[in-house]
Amino acid sequence: MIDFFQLLDLQRSAHLDEEPLRERYHALAKDFHPDRAESEVEREVFAKKSADLNQAWETLRHPVSRLRHLLELLAPGEKHDGGIDSGLLELFSKVG
Repeated sequence: MIDFFQLLDLQRSAHLDEEPLRERYHALAKDFHPDRAESEVEREVFAKKSADLNQAWETLRHPVSRLRHLLELLAPGEKHDGGIDSGLLELFSKVG
């Protein structure tokens, strides 16, 4: 499993300010855009990294999916779908 916090060089937290998250994502997305690659091999690497960055952005920008990802990192192999009420997840993200 990819640690999206690590991928974006962010501290693991249930709460993230969206602006620094957005800035970090855009900077990395620009650096690893496949069009910037100088070879076909590098293009494939950049395409994979770009896809991972997009997935990280989509996961970490939403409090519920961010908390679910954090729980999966902290307790791998545990069931995290349906085990926590979505309202509680949203409350936890607001409090965090």
